[in-house]
Amino acid sequence: MKSIMKRSLAFVMVLAMLLTLALPVFAADAQLVNDNDPCEHDGTAAVKTEKVEATCKNAGGVWHTCDTCGDIWVTDAEPKTNDHQWSDTPTVVEPTCWNEGYTTNTCDTCGIEQARYDIKPQYTHDLKDAAHPNGCLVASKDSVADCLVGGELILVCPFAEVEGNKCTYVPTPVERPATGHNHEFIVDDYQAPTCYADGYVKMECTNLGCDDAFTAPIAKIGHEWAYQQGVESS
Repeated sequence: MKSIMKRSLAFVMVLAMLLTLALPVFAADAQLVNDNDPCEHDGTAAVKTEKVEATCKNAGGVWHTCDTCGDIWVTDAEPKTNDHQWSDTPTVVEPTCWNEGYTTNTCDTCGIEQARYDIKPQYTHDLKDAAHPNGCLVASKDSVADCLVGGELILVCPFAEVEGNKCTYVPTPVERPATGHNHEFIVDDYQAPTCYADGYVKMECTNLGCDDAFTAPIAKIGHEWAYQQGVESS
């Protein structure tokens, strides 16, 4: 029986010591207030005193903890500071077609988020080119029109496959009409007409990839008679 009582008493003493050791930790993490009213045991019981520095998370001051009842009162309270400890690894959010991009940071002490900076504009639903450097659309299929057959440019938004995608934009295909032939004559394959014979000129299409060509006749110009004085006809 005595052995059980001794073990119980030892357990209670150990528990009391752990609670006493935990109080300063609680004091450092709690929200401080300027409370100058000590407990009823002040002056008759042991009181632990701890100086707590103010941070951006907690106010500071001198903490007094009663060993008897555990009450805490604070004197010389100090307000929170604005001295944040920003993380060494900023958070970079890239822009999408529904949100702008930005960089921010978080305070390691209080967890507050820093004002956003390095703002990047939201993407526009345009084909990315010199005229639209902030466009996000890319070509998934690009069939170029030729002289006789039209082509088609099919665009896609690259964010459509991104996890958490919020883009519902469906680009309209860009139709490219046939260009038609652009024939020009070939200087090296040309026969000028004469009074009695037709001439011709060869025409070839200069569009890339087209070999269409034809020969165009040039009608003979015929005679143009002129009277010459002093010349007798035979």
